[in-house]
Amino acid sequence: ETEQQDPGQTRSLRQGQVLLSVRNLSVRYASGRNWLGRGTQYVDAVQDVSFDVHTGETLGLVGESGCGKTTLGRALLRLNRQGEAMAHFEKAVALTPGAAGMHYNLADPLKFLGRLEEALAAYDRAIALEPGMANAHLNRGLVLTHLGRADEALAALDTAIALEPEAIAAHMGRSGALVGGDRAEEALAYNRELARNPLFKTEADFHSAILHLQRGEW
Repeated sequence: ETEQQDPGQTRSLRQGQVLLSVRNLSVRYASGRNWLGRGTQYVDAVQDVSFDVHTGETLGLVGESGCGKTTLGRALLRLNRQGEAMAHFEKAVALTPGAAGMHYNLADPLKFLGRLEEALAAYDRAIALEPGMANAHLNRGLVLTHLGRADEALAALDTAIALEPEAIAAHMGRSGALVGGDRAEEALAYNRELARNPLFKTEADFHSAILHLQRGEW
């Protein structure tokens, strides 16, 4: 007599299968090079990440801007070939130096590579060519925050918000710049004000929760 397998058990086994397994994933970028072009200083964008994703599961990555979410996703998709990307962007800028979008596109990979001063200069060139480019002001503000220049970051982010008042990333970036400037209480007050708007409530509450945890208040 042949024993029939329970369909529910088969389905359960299938749901338990590992679709993606990641072990000790790290990504580092050269932030300084010698005259031979070899890396001498490095920025660790992602360090020692391990996880499994099973069938029927959804994995979400949460964290502050610049914590490595995008870098991790790009590494999983094997898209982190920055050397080739940089060469293409630099060539495009050389061919069309008057195009603000080209300077903006160059700034993004520079930022991911940890070459923040160069990224800042590229965002500045984009803004000089197109002052109304809200995303350039936003990303300029984020870079300035990482460089520890909180007052300049707030000015850039305020400009981004003035250009696009409903840009959630700009508001959250402003909150982060306040924290970076040791103005955590102002950041919490700003988040509470944002949370009154349904459009911003989820992000604002999340950022407030992270800040409370960082301060050991929960």
